[in-house]
Amino acid sequence: YPQYTGVNSVARPTGNSLYHSLLVRVQKRFTSGVGFLVSYTAGKELTDSGWGNTLTSINGATGRQNVYDRQSDRALGTDDVSRRLVASFNAELPFGRGKRFLGGMPKGADLVLGGWQLNGIITLQSGLPVVLFSAVNQTGSGAVAQRPDNNGRSANLAGQRGSIDSQISRWFDGSVFSVAAPFTFGNAPTVLPDVRNPGIRNFDLSVFKSFAVLPVNRLSAQLRLEAANAFNTTQLGRPGSTVGTPALGIISSTGVGPRSVQLALKLLF
Repeated sequence: YPQYTGVNSVARPTGNSLYHSLLVRVQKRFTSGVGFLVSYTAGKELTDSGWGNTLTSINGATGRQNVYDRQSDRALGTDDVSRRLVASFNAELPFGRGKRFLGGMPKGADLVLGGWQLNGIITLQSGLPVVLFSAVNQTGSGAVAQRPDNNGRSANLAGQRGSIDSQISRWFDGSVFSVAAPFTFGNAPTVLPDVRNPGIRNFDLSVFKSFAVLPVNRLSAQLRLEAANAFNTTQLGRPGSTVGTPALGIISSTGVGPRSVQLALKLLF
């Protein structure tokens, strides 16, 4: 291209992805003081773009082991979520003035017993698949990465894990993997098909108390107590996944923070 001072290829095709899913949704719109929404997704993503993905990879710079054989990198996508359930709800308690029960109570009693509302978001999600890396690249082929070898056994320890401490120290069996020999391609898949990182079990809950400050709806207030990860459920992070390092299979972080509580006052006028 002698007419140009420089030529560069940007965002050329780097691979193919395939995603199938089943989505189920049940909703009750907020009526009679109650509303809820339940959504469930079951899906599967396959890709041959190596450790990268077809959405964010620029100039083909994915972690493909063999640039001449894209099919050999076909595996689960690194962001594959096989199951996800999210349920949210809002419920006004049926007590107090104008409600189904104790509707004629005095204003003083209503200030204490009436105007309460419960809300929550429940999230249950399977973990992302474990993505394997090798501590060294010995292919000699100019590839940006080399996959490790697998001895033919599964690394899955599901059903064998005991206490939280044992899960943290050995989430999967790293002994079935080894660094591939020089000038060879590793035979382990890019993304493990049967070993997943810890999932999500999270409960966000809140309690609202509404009350009038000035009559005729001129000014009202809402006291809100909100708790993220309300039950302080331990949410484990991802285990080490680099073969050839001491941290392989060991979890050293958390995926979701501990319980967080906030108190707020909202004025409506």
